Amino acid sequence: MEKTLTTPIYVAKPNDLAILTEKWTLAKKGNAQTLFLTGSFGGGKRAIVAEIVRQAREEEQDVLVFRPVFSEEEDGQNSLVKLFASMYSYLHGNLALRGKVEMALSSRLPNQPQRVQRWVRSFIDGMKKGAPKPGETQFQLHLPTDNPLIGFIEIIHEMAQAFPVIIEFQNIHAIQSLPLVAMLKAYMHEAKKVEGLKL
Repeated sequence: MEKTLTTPIYVAKPNDLAILTEKWTLAKKGNAQTLFLTGSFGGGKRAIVAEIVRQAREEEQDVLVFRPVFSEEEDGQNSLVKLFASMYSYLHGNLALRGKVEMALSSRLPNQPQRVQRWVRSFIDGMKKGAPKPGETQFQLHLPTDNPLIGFIEIIHEMAQAFPVIIEFQNIHAIQSLPLVAMLKAYMHEAKKVEGLKL
C-alpha cells in the first residue's frame, strides 16, 4: 500500500521522537531550536525527522520544510546550490504556499537593512523568474551574488518570522567546504538568539 502524508511511519526510537516533538513545540512558539542527530548508517535518523515533518504538516498547513542532502566530497558551490534548491523546490511544489511566502517576505522588506532587502528581493525574483513551466518540474535556480551563505541565513530567518520552518541538513559530515561548515555552525548557534523565529 502506498504511504500517504498522514500515514504514520515506523520510528524505532520513541524517546528520540518525544525529544524532537518537544523541540518542535518550542520552535512553533518562536523559540528557535537546533538538534544534531548522529547514528549509524540505517539507524533511523531520516525516518524520525520524516515523522516530525508528517506531524508538523498535520498540525500546520503552512509549515515550510527544507531538507538539503549533501554528498560525499562535494565542493562548496554544489553544497550552496543544494541549500537554495531545497527552498525553491519545496515552494515551487506548493503554489499557494509560495504566494503566501512571497507576500510575507515582501511585507517585511521596508523594515529591513538594505543588504537584507537585496537578498530577499533576489530570492523573490528567483521564485518568479525561475518557476517551472506548466506541467514541468524543473526550475531555474537563482543565487544571490552578494555572499549567498549569509543571504541564505537571512532569508530563512525572514521566513521563520512568519511561518514554522523545519530544516534538515542531511549528511553534513560530507561537506568539503570550510566556509559552509562554519556557516552551518554559526547558523545553529545564532538562531537561538533571534526572538520570534519559528525554526
